[in-house]
Formats: sequence, C-alpha cells, structure tokens
Amino acid sequence: MMKSNPNNTVEFKDRSSGLKAFGVVLIVIGGFNLLMIPLAVLGSIMSRTMDAGQSAGYWVFSLLVNLLTYLFLGGIFLGIGIGSIRLKRWVRPLLLPIGWVWLLLGLLVTATIFFVMPKMMGNFMLPEVSDPSLIVGIVIMLSGAMSILFMVLLPALLIWFYSQGSVKQTLEAKDPGPAWTDACPPPVLAISLFYGVNAVLALLTSFLGVSFIWGSIITGLPAILVTIFYGLILAYICYAIYRLDSRGWWTAVISTVFWTISSLLVFSKNDSMEIMALMGRSDQLQYAQEGMSMMLKYQGYILLLSAVTLLGYLLYIKKYFKRT
Repeated sequence: MMKSNPNNTVEFKDRSSGLKAFGVVLIVIGGFNLLMIPLAVLGSIMSRTMDAGQSAGYWVFSLLVNLLTYLFLGGIFLGIGIGSIRLKRWVRPLLLPIGWVWLLLGLLVTATIFFVMPKMMGNFMLPEVSDPSLIVGIVIMLSGAMSILFMVLLPALLIWFYSQGSVKQTLEAKDPGPAWTDACPPPVLAISLFYGVNAVLALLTSFLGVSFIWGSIITGLPAILVTIFYGLILAYICYAIYRLDSRGWWTAVISTVFWTISSLLVFSKNDSMEIMALMGRSDQLQYAQEGMSMMLKYQGYILLLSAVTLLGYLLYIKKYFKRT
C-alpha cells in the first residue's frame, strides 16, 4: 500500500506489516538471550567448583560479563522488537549499528571456525580417539552452519530490511517524533553506543586486577584504579560524542592512540601467555598453550588493525561535531 507523509509530498510503500513481523523475530531473539542467564550462572558455578586454579577475580569477571551480556542483549532486542511492533522511529537508527556490529562479528567468528578452530581442536583431541579428523570435521561443519545462519544471514537480513528508505518513511509517518535518537546522526550514535558498552566492560575488567600503562604491567589495587579510571573516560566519551561535543571526539582519538601504543609495548616486551596467566588462567593455559599461541602470535596486528579502523571511523564522523 502506498502512503503519503504528513506533508503529502512523497508517497512510499507502507512497511508496517514487515516492521511488526521483524519485531516478533527480535523479541524471540531477546527472550532466548534472557533464557541463557540461568544456564550461564550454572555453568560459572560448575567451572568454579571444578577448577581450583581459577582466580576469584577472573571468576567474578567472567560471571558478570556473561550475566550482563545476556541481560543487555536480551533487553535491547526485546526493547527494539517491541518498538518495531509499535512502529517507533528510534528503532531504525538503533538497530542498524547493532546489526552491522553483529554482522562483522559474525564474519569474524565464522572465519575463526573454519580456519583456526580445526587446528585448535586437533591439539585438544585425546590420543585414544580413533578418527579425530572426522570428529573435527563434523564439529566444524555444524558450528560453521550455525554461525552462518545466526551470525551472518540473520543480521544481514535485518540490515537489508531496516536500511530501506520506505521503512524510514513508514516509521517517521507513524511516529512523527522527535525521538531520543534524533539528537545525533546515526553514525555518531553508533560510535557513542560502542564507547558506552566498552565503558561497562572496562569497569568489569577491573576485577581482574591487571592493567597496562605504556609498556608496563601493573597488578593489584593500582591496576583496579587505572581500569576504573579508563572506564570513566570511556563513559565520558560516550556522553560527549552523543552530545556532539568535539572534546569527546578528541578524547576518543587521544585515548585510542595512547592505549594502543601501551598494549603494543606490553605485548612486545612480555610473553602473551604470561600476561593471560596473571589474569587467573595459568592452569588451563598450559593445556591449551599451543592453540592459544597460534592466535596470540597475531595479537599485535589485530590491535593495530583495530586501532586504525577506529581512528578512521572517528575521522569520518568528525564533520558532525561542533566546535568548542
């Protein structure tokens, strides 16, 4: 059905039915994540009981990360799903950045499953397994299929639908607004949400009691205070960028350069396995050392690529910020 906007100047295809259908899908995804919370708690308790070498800080960190991850994902997808059914205009600018992150992460996970996981699983196979290649192949194919379906195709479908101009016009016609997402452009809103999530993760990481400063590893209370301070900086960046304050943009650039150099110096001066052992995983790292070393070997390249990508994105959105 063709509809006109409030000014009766442009006709568009009404996407209300599609928005409601996708809203149901998003609610199902949110409900699934919430149902994972008790399983995550049970699994964390069992791992703590069975693993005497696990540090208390790492156990608390992993438990809180699991709980907050499923709670956040469950809440965000439920909220967006309900908003999509109610045809709220804030749904589109909020879902699209989430969908892109979901898709990019899915591509990375899928590549890891097919190119890294086979070698790691080969290291973990017990000697008495008669045909390890068959078992590894089955696991890889099943894991890869699930990853492609739920981590690549599903977010790609969501991005395709919600990025359509007719969806934007439908939401603006059904909910004239303004909405809270109208306060800043979608590319800026996306990076603001990114820093908000990382602020929470940084505060949780303080439980590990390990931090880096310009090539030096610090532990204990000083490390906790440094990590909390960094989390507060990220929270400020999240708020300031949302407000289109150029001070937030400059803080993001400076902090990215500083912490990238600090991390690169740390990994160049210290053994990656020893760093992870400080976080409370020395017992299991010995068992998985060969497989982990294969991934940690490229840690510096991954850090550098991530930093360059983030700085490139920050330069792209610089045009949206007001001068102070």
